[in-house]
Amino acid sequence: MKTALHILIRCLILLLLGVMLHCVYSGRIVWELWNVLSQLSFTVLLAFLLFRLPMGLQLAITAVLLIATETAYRLFPVEGFNHPFVQGQNFGSWMDMVLMGKMNPDGWVAINCVPTACHTIWGVLAGQVLFSQRRNKNKLRLLALGGLACLVAGYGLDLTGTTPIIKRICTSSFILSSGGWCLLVLAASYWIIDIMKMRKWTFFFSVVGMNSILIYLVGGTVGPQWFNGFVGIFTGGVMGWLGLSTEWVAVLTSLTVLALEWCLCLWLYRKKIFLRI
Repeated sequence: MKTALHILIRCLILLLLGVMLHCVYSGRIVWELWNVLSQLSFTVLLAFLLFRLPMGLQLAITAVLLIATETAYRLFPVEGFNHPFVQGQNFGSWMDMVLMGKMNPDGWVAINCVPTACHTIWGVLAGQVLFSQRRNKNKLRLLALGGLACLVAGYGLDLTGTTPIIKRICTSSFILSSGGWCLLVLAASYWIIDIMKMRKWTFFFSVVGMNSILIYLVGGTVGPQWFNGFVGIFTGGVMGWLGLSTEWVAVLTSLTVLALEWCLCLWLYRKKIFLRI
């Protein structure tokens, strides 16, 4: 009960941070739920409620989530919102009007939290596989086969014209194909890092990963509001003297911002300062 309460509080904090980011984007107080953190507040809670169930049952539940979402988009009866893959005219857009009284101008929908919960649940299952007593080769095989199965299913739905891959409404084909790539990358990383013991190169990513939420918040608040422009003053000035084009100045500015933000993560890492939710 105590653990469940802690998870609920953390999910509420994620929701609050997600909404606050949208307020920063808009420059005023708004109620918007399209942010990744807002989505995670739902998917993490659902994954927590399911993680003690047998793996097969968890997989079955993710299949139900995808089928339910697909069905809702295809069979939604409200006129004007019954075009499943047309921006602003689908079930997801209708749900946005119900939840927020507005639609995202770029086509993102809040109900994405339902199909993307599959990603979070699959991540939990992958973790359970890695922490299990299975042999390394069996763990690697399960991850790789799971990734390949998802890729075949996802791209199969897209290439046959059944369900197009659309990230902004998280169609089932997108969830399957992107989830498949994630599992394959995880399998490759497990083979290289844990089986082959090639670990030195991972330090760069570990530094950021230990403060992933913090750097995400920095990139969505201080970055676009002040820091990116501040760095651009100097990179633009120096590169301008060298006669580089605007495009190259933008690329170098972005790389400089990335390097400086990584240095921030490195300083926090060495000081053992981590934002945990």
